[in-house]
Amino acid sequence: MKPAPFTYHRAHSAEEAMSLLAGLGDDAKLIAGGQSLVAMMKELHPDEMIVEVYLPAPQPNAAISEFARRHGDLAIVAVAAAVGRDGGICRDARLVLGGVAGTVRRASDAEATLPGSGLGAGAITAAAEAAAEAAGPPSDLHGSAGDRRHLIRVLTARALREATANA
Repeated sequence: MKPAPFTYHRAHSAEEAMSLLAGLGDDAKLIAGGQSLVAMMKELHPDEMIVEVYLPAPQPNAAISEFARRHGDLAIVAVAAAVGRDGGICRDARLVLGGVAGTVRRASDAEATLPGSGLGAGAITAAAEAAAEAAGPPSDLHGSAGDRRHLIRVLTARALREATANA
């Protein structure tokens, strides 16, 4: 199903988003992409409510891999990967890391290693290494920065292999 045409306004802050929503009235829709504005909205006013959240169907060329201490817990580290291919060659790639900063973070350095490759073991290993090196994860009571770097490496490779198999 193809959505109806719409005009997209990209807000750069929660205040700008609220202003846009107020100015556009009842027909405005909030689309979360990249960093969700919903998470930045600390509170709604008593006369406001979220009435709809649209989540598109997952792409067949995407995968998520995560590590949590117990099933159902929040992930200590999570990696989402999506790849676009033309034939056997990677056209583009997206990698998003969770649990490595205050919010989810794109792994742009790792993404840049993949286009033009055949998404073989060597390319996936190089991307996983780039993601781990660029992330700079924190240490906390759930794990050290070194442990998280190791998880980023393993989970990035796993998510990329799964996304590649699905593409």
